[in-house]
Amino acid sequence: MRVLFIQTVKGVGKKDELKQVSDGYALNFLIPNKKAIRATAEVIAARDQQKITEGKAREHEIEKIQSLLKQLEGKAVSLSLPKNEKGQLYQAVHEQEIVNQVKKTHDLFIPKDLFQKPFPVIKHTGKHHVPLAWEQMKSFVTVEIV
Repeated sequence: MRVLFIQTVKGVGKKDELKQVSDGYALNFLIPNKKAIRATAEVIAARDQQKITEGKAREHEIEKIQSLLKQLEGKAVSLSLPKNEKGQLYQAVHEQEIVNQVKKTHDLFIPKDLFQKPFPVIKHTGKHHVPLAWEQMKSFVTVEIV
């Protein structure tokens, strides 16, 4: 029997995979435990349509992120934070502070997952280049701490 896996079953099949399995295994284990469904023409057509929709959504997301990274290229923001006499900040600058300042200054929203991990710790005054990356696309925002 041909089935479409709803969940990954170790050693048998991965989620969204079409596979031929024995009738007894499908009817007695996979289908009752909601790990797979019978692969009818309607199920296969719905799966193909879903993949097309997900592909279009992914392309739209890529275009949106590319546009955002191009807009952010070379942008600078300034943060005024309390510091000691040596120029060290009393607390480190976090991603959310940069996101808020870019939104306020340039009216652009940076999703937190664009910040490279691990996030560079900023604890001193001066100019800092904060790297942003998504897949192979890279950019940076200059953060000046005064």
